[in-house]
Formats: sequence, structure tokens, C-alpha cells
Amino acid sequence: MATGHTYTMAIKSDGTLWAWGDNYDGQLGNGTHIEQNVPIQIDTADDWQQVAAGFNHSVAIKSDGTLWAWGENQDGQLGDGTNTDQNAPIQIGSANNWQQVTAGAFHAIAIKSDGTLWAWGSNESGQLGDGTYTNKKVPVQIGTANDWQQATAVDENTMAIKSDGTLWAWGENFYGQLGNGINTDQDTPIQIGTGNEWEQVAPGADHTVAVKSDGSLWAWGSVGIGQLGNGNAAFEYIPVEISCPTSSTNSVLFPISHLQIMPNPAQNEISISLDDIITQDLIYEVRNILGAITISRQSLTNNQWIDVSALAQGVYIITVSNKKGQISKQFVKI
Repeated sequence: MATGHTYTMAIKSDGTLWAWGDNYDGQLGNGTHIEQNVPIQIDTADDWQQVAAGFNHSVAIKSDGTLWAWGENQDGQLGDGTNTDQNAPIQIGSANNWQQVTAGAFHAIAIKSDGTLWAWGSNESGQLGDGTYTNKKVPVQIGTANDWQQATAVDENTMAIKSDGTLWAWGENFYGQLGNGINTDQDTPIQIGTGNEWEQVAPGADHTVAVKSDGSLWAWGSVGIGQLGNGNAAFEYIPVEISCPTSSTNSVLFPISHLQIMPNPAQNEISISLDDIITQDLIYEVRNILGAITISRQSLTNNQWIDVSALAQGVYIITVSNKKGQISKQFVKI
């Protein structure tokens, strides 16, 4: 299965190809430009083996090793030598030894069965890896190495692993998502670190995560909304190991089913009593009967005392929540 910008491609176990979603550029491959809100079969072939989706273009490999493409083609991302969109699959070249294909936003990367690496399409950030920033309308071999094992493209960068377990990257690097210690775009594959135990890599738009053969998880790049998972707020320009919490009550969120307020009515303070298993990531708000927030805090703990002395006399509602849910209860301030 593969997802593009606003569409989806999938292969069934019988080798048939199916698609649904937006079809403005013919990216579904059914010979039309009409969007589909249910899966439809693409042609009648039953020998599709792998499919990848870019922003609005699709590339695929059949079981006979032939390469096919369709959809948007303004940057040559179909690899057919033109800039003409195609609304049905067309074969790219005549080779029948294609083994893996992946698609970035407007480019594609593929590996042949002989271990050679090939690229085509948009190249404004060096994401093809051929040492230029020039778009390519047909597949071009990247370097002379013949030990490429897997490649993954996304947006304007590419990550790949060789058969010796080394990790390589090229393309856009504004956020440090290549992992080579700087934030300068790279137009040829560069090795990331010196390790040779990389097993799997998955780049995002502005960050990358990878797994080593020992099962350890690593990440680097932008951390704007916590996507690295390392608990820090700074960008990481080289891979950093991500420590996953062990299973314990302190690392698991539970729905809140019990909330007790004492005393009630209250004069200066109230005590919050929650389920014993609720231990973290709690937020509370106190609102008056008109719905206005009068107190708002985070990091609430069980049996915590809350100062309500500044509140005017009246009826209030306190709501305690975590990511699993929330519970509210009324109290009176006297």
C-alpha cells in the first residue's frame, strides 16, 4: 500500500492494483481524471508486485521486473523522457530487473536486482544524488556502487542503506534531517556516521527515524512538535538514540473514572482525589457557572491541594483531564 498527497494505491494478494482518492493529474491510473471515493481496479493486470506514491505521481514494479509510472510529470518524475502527465500506467524503459522503487514528492528512486541505484524527476535540492541540481526525465544511475539494499524517498530527500549496513543520505537538509551534522543540502549520497548496523530507515518531511540491528531506535532532524521522541526541544543534526519507556503505571495513561473534592463547600483550599492509577499528564481547569476559566494548571498530581481563596463566593466546576478523557465535578466556594 502507498499513500500520495490525497490518494491511495494498494495491491491485493492476487496481484491486482487498486486506487482511490484525488485524480486531478491522473495519479490513480484508471485512464481518467475523475476522483474516486471507493477503491477501483487499475487495468486488468494481476502481476503488480510493488507500488509507491509521490505527491501526485505513482511508480510501480511488476513481478516480471518491469517499471511503470503514471500521474503528474511536470518535473520528469514519471521517467518516460517527457513532462507530459499520464492517466494510465506506462512502462519506463525496457529493463526487467527492477527490484525496489520509492517516490518522493516529485522524484523517484529505484534499485535494480544488480544492486545499482537509479533516480529521476525533480532535483532542486539534490535529492537525485547525481551531483547536480538538474531535473532528470529518465532514470540515471547514481554513482557506480552495486551494493544498495533499500532506499526510501520523501519530499525532497532520500535515505538508503547498503548491504554492508551503512546508512547514506542526500537531498534537502534544512532541518538536519540527513543526519550528517550540518543543515546544508547534499547532491550526492553521503555516509551518515561510521556505523554498519543500520537495518531500516524512514524519513519524514523534516526528520528521520531508523532502527539498528540490535533493535535500538534512532532519530534526527526537526523536533518542532516532538517528532523525534527524545524529550528535547532542540534540533538534532546527527542520529540520537531514543529511549522508549518501559511498561509501568507511570508511562501509561488511563481514563479517569473517579474524582472527589474535599471539602465541599470550600473556603480556601480544595483537595483533589483521583483514581490511584492516575499518576501523570493531568490538566485541570476551574470554571465559573458562566463557563469562564478562573484557574488553569498542568502537572496535577493525585491528592493535590488547590488554592481557591482568590475565587469569589459561588458555584464552580473543576475539570480534570488527560489524553484518555476527562471528568468534571461541581464545588461551592464560600
